[in-house]
Amino acid sequence: MPRPSTLSRVLGSAVLALLMLLPVAGPAAAAACTGADPAASVVCEIGAERSARDLPPLHVDDRLALAARRYAGDMVRRGFFSHVAPDGTTPVSRLRASGYIDPAAPWAVGEVLAWGRRRYQSPDAIVAAWMGSPPHRRVLLGRRYRDIGVGVANDDPFGGGGITCAAELGAR
Repeated sequence: MPRPSTLSRVLGSAVLALLMLLPVAGPAAAAACTGADPAASVVCEIGAERSARDLPPLHVDDRLALAARRYAGDMVRRGFFSHVAPDGTTPVSRLRASGYIDPAAPWAVGEVLAWGRRRYQSPDAIVAAWMGSPPHRRVLLGRRYRDIGVGVANDDPFGGGGITCAAELGAR
């Protein structure tokens, strides 16, 4: 069974550092997307970022949402933070297993992950951190993506509280 690479651990640490340094989004954005369901709030925040740039809206896809929920929970349960799980599954293999990817048709997928504690665990703080990171921003603002699914798990992969978030984006 493959072990997370040093690069995966470093990237996970970099995401944490990014979350700790970035300011939380302004109150107007937070008020518009505040709700009881953190995953829906993350989808709303991403939608607001795309709308502000005249990008097409994303449609929630149940298969992407299920894969995202399962993966966020898996990272918390097994105590890892990486796009590649300890068992070697990747975003593509997870989305293929969810039924989203049809091998006979063209597709594109992207994944962004985050975890945060205290004031950095809100949906607006998570999305602000992603938007402050060029690789994550490119995925969230990708013109090719049409669908989204977000999963949020209580706690972080290292057992310190907070939340863990996975967002799966796709086009078929």
